[in-house]
Amino acid sequence: MVGKIALPDYQLQQREGLNLGGGDYFTFTKEGSTVLLVCNDDRHAEVYIESQKAFPYYLYVYKGANNVLEKAHAALSMSRVEGRLEKEAF
Repeated sequence: MVGKIALPDYQLQQREGLNLGGGDYFTFTKEGSTVLLVCNDDRHAEVYIESQKAFPYYLYVYKGANNVLEKAHAALSMSRVEGRLEKEAF
């Protein structure tokens, strides 16, 4: 759902990695840009953001310009998906 709303022109791929959100995470890719959606899980310190513990998931730009998150946040807000946009959480 998040991808269809926030990043509709990105390709979605579910990935497996032991250090990212409990082993499973999602990548959204488009030419020159990669955004990751991970679980904000305190059992995985590599990706856990204590100050954002109210949110079970978060998006971050792995590659490319950060302005994609502003557009994603606006689209999610319009669809009544609660979130917060911050320049850097960690």
